[in-house]
Amino acid sequence: MTAAVCGPGSPGQAHRPNEFIELDQVDACVAFLGRLADWAEQG
Repeated sequence: MTAAVCGPGSPGQAHRPNEFIELDQVDACVAFLGRLADWAEQG
């Protein structure tokens, strides 16, 4: 099965001490997930 991992933040910062995500990255992720949901809904 093909899969994609996506989400906010930088993979280089993930799961490390002092990990953080910029708010603009969260906003971009929310927008992407909304577009993905719209696309999936249209079949």
